[in-house]
Amino acid sequence: MQFCGLHCQFKQIPANRSRHFITIYEVSLKKNIILLLLSAAVYSCGGDSQTGLARKEFDTENYANTIKILENVIASDSTNVNALELLCRSYLKLDKTDRAVETLQSLRRQKPDNKFAISQLSQIWLKKGNNARESGDLRKALGFYDQAENIAPNTFDVPYEKGQAYLSNSFLDYAHEQMEKASKVAPDDPRPREKLVLISSKKTEAEKLTEEGSTLYKKGRWRNAEKKLNKAISVNGQNKDSKYYLHMARGRRLYKKGSVAAIWDAITDFGLASSIRAEEAEPIYYMAQCYEKKNKKDFTLTVETYRRVVDLAPGTKLAKKSSKRINYLLAKKKKLEQFWGKKKK
Repeated sequence: MQFCGLHCQFKQIPANRSRHFITIYEVSLKKNIILLLLSAAVYSCGGDSQTGLARKEFDTENYANTIKILENVIASDSTNVNALELLCRSYLKLDKTDRAVETLQSLRRQKPDNKFAISQLSQIWLKKGNNARESGDLRKALGFYDQAENIAPNTFDVPYEKGQAYLSNSFLDYAHEQMEKASKVAPDDPRPREKLVLISSKKTEAEKLTEEGSTLYKKGRWRNAEKKLNKAISVNGQNKDSKYYLHMARGRRLYKKGSVAAIWDAITDFGLASSIRAEEAEPIYYMAQCYEKKNKKDFTLTVETYRRVVDLAPGTKLAKKSSKRINYLLAKKKKLEQFWGKKKK
């Protein structure tokens, strides 16, 4: 309409003034064309201009405004990588971690190899793992570390922090394994080597305590042995020897105590000791003694348990003792059957 108006006005212009109005017309026409082109450019690049505005808000720490702008941008174009990255940063600034994770996962679905998304997700899971570790929840911490490792394998932070978690919970073998991994990834970083030295020192301390505890056990000083072995386990929770002797010492003490409840607890401890050293006949022998003491008329289970000792360690003192108990119990069973005129179990 604007063009038509100008054209009508031009028709009514006197000849001697036509040149002047042609110039006005040309300028006006060019101006309209430029405005149309600019409008098209702004329309086609509106997302980028809004992202630029959001970045200015971000730089001035107006994170809430940044988020508001970017959410509108992404609603129109969910593939805008720059907007997604800036939105994630804004969420993190306001500690909206869950929203940041959702945004990063959306970004990774579009671009699985996006370095920003990989790095940020890994750091988020690491932070969550560290927080869980500090609160004492090792299982939860390890779960978060595993998520970080799945996203960014072969990095330094994951094995190092996981090693720290194991170390703080006295799982020295696992801690050693993780620190070795971290050291291989970053051989110039001194921290894993320092932790490996500490782990080695703790293992030596635990071995010494275990040796002292086992000596006390063999001398029949079971309560003192328990104290020493519990201390060894607090230093290294993966030392099987200390756990074995702790269960044996506690089982022997409870067996001597003699109450029905104590004997049941002793059976549990001897069972745990046997699970640690399946080849050992000693815990099986004392388990049989518990069965015999608990129920003097239940011959079957007691005899079967003594026979396990004979099978595990033929020719040993425990096997000879077990054979004697088997013969005694079978003879007693026969005598009772003859007296009562019926079979005893």
